Order: sequence, then C-alpha cells, then structure tokens
Amino acid sequence: SKVFWAFARPDHLLLLLLTLSVLLLWPAMRAVSAGAVPASRRAVGRYRLGWHTLRMVLVMLWLIALTPASDWLLIPLETRFPRYTEPAPASSTQRPQVAGIIVLGGAEQIQRSNSWQSLSLNGEGERIVALQTLLRRYPDTQVIFSSGSGELDQGLRGADLIAGLLQQSGEQERVILEREARNTHENALFSHKLADLTRPGQWLLVTSAFHMPRAVGVFERIGWAVTPYPVGYRTLPDQPFAVGMDLYGGLENLSMGVHEWIGLLAYWLTDRISQLFPGTGS
Repeated sequence: SKVFWAFARPDHLLLLLLTLSVLLLWPAMRAVSAGAVPASRRAVGRYRLGWHTLRMVLVMLWLIALTPASDWLLIPLETRFPRYTEPAPASSTQRPQVAGIIVLGGAEQIQRSNSWQSLSLNGEGERIVALQTLLRRYPDTQVIFSSGSGELDQGLRGADLIAGLLQQSGEQERVILEREARNTHENALFSHKLADLTRPGQWLLVTSAFHMPRAVGVFERIGWAVTPYPVGYRTLPDQPFAVGMDLYGGLENLSMGVHEWIGLLAYWLTDRISQLFPGTGS
C-alpha cells in the first residue's frame, strides 16, 4: 500500500503526467529546432497526446491553486463527527468519567527526527498537543499512545520519539506506548490488547478530524466503543467556495482527501469497517 500510494498520490501523479507529456513532445521539439517536420501519422498522434496531457496538467494545477476544490474532499470527513464537548458533570466537584484515552500517532517525522536527534512533527502535530492537554485534564486516566512506523524500514518508531518528549515533561509513567502498529487497523487491535476495559467511563479517541471516520469505524468493528476527539482541522466548511491562491496547500489537502477516501474504500472492501462512511451511531 505504501508503494502504491507513492505513485497514486495526486501531486506525484501530476508530476508523472507532466513527465509523460514532455517525453511525448520531446521528439517534436527536437525536430522543430532542427527545421524538420514530423511526417508519420503515429508521430503526430503522439505529439498531440503529449500536448493534450500538458494542457490537462496545467489546467488542473490552476484549479487546485485557485479554488477550494481540494477541500471538498475533506469537508465531509472533518464534519462527520462534532468537536468533543465534555458532558456536564454529575456534581460541581466531579468530572465525567473517562476510562481512557487513545491517541493515534502519525504526527512524527521519523527520519527527520532521527537525523537531527530532535522531535520533528508534520501538519498533524495537534495530536501531540491534545495528548499533553488531556494528560493534564485527566490525571488519573489510562492513556495509550499508538504509533509504529509507516515506513518500509521498520527501525525507529513514532512511539519511541514521543517517549523522549514524555520523559522531558516527567509524564513517561502516565502513558502506555504502543509501537508496533503500522496502520489504523493495527492501532485499534494493538491498543485493545493494552487497554484496561474494566475501568468505568468512556474512551476518548484522538486523531485528526479528517481521519476520524475511518478510525472510529475500525475501533467499532473490533467491538470497542469510543468517543471521537477530533483535532487538527484543515478546512473552512463555512467558506466552501472561497477563492484564493495556494497551490501548496491545495495539493496537500487534495492528497490527504484522496488518501483518506481510498483508505475508507479499501477498509470497507476488506471488512475492517462495517460501513463505507462510518458516522455517529454507525
């Protein structure tokens, strides 16, 4: 799946299409520069295909840069579950019971952190912020941080990096580190083995908002009822047609949206989730 996504992600796919168009047009450009005109019908057809591919890539890049079209894939994912609101306590001196908290990794940049010997996070760093916030809010609650490595080289794991962060803050004893999971399905399976499910109260599941539907679906599929705690929103659902100029952000959101919808479809087809688009009460 990692190798497939390396070629299927939209920014890489556009680069491949751009490369293909140049390869198709290259003989024509050399012929024109030499003063020759290609005569064969096959050559002309190849040049036309290259030109049409080049125009298509250019149009797509401008659409991604100028319009929020890439956000339209993420908005349904991010709005599938509401933001977590702590229920009203039974009394003014007692918090609602939280049996445990599961925080899914994916924010750690493993290779960069290893190279610099310093924790480096990507755009999902809100998961780590939520981890630290919830540790303070619920001091007596079991906390599991699940993060192995999505890399083909299974060396340093995401949980190893967070262990250093927790040690610096003196909270290493509070968190159970699960370091074997390579994907969302394994996050649920391996965390389930570590959790004390006899504790009363709800289990909070912390992950990025766009990733929450698949994550909740996986946990529910193995029979573990969780309460979504989405973080790290990337879209503006109240401004779905806002026009700007952001090619980098558009490509990033497009890649995340496509990746997540492909993930939902793959998990549904392999029976890792019960519904194609898990939601409240699914």
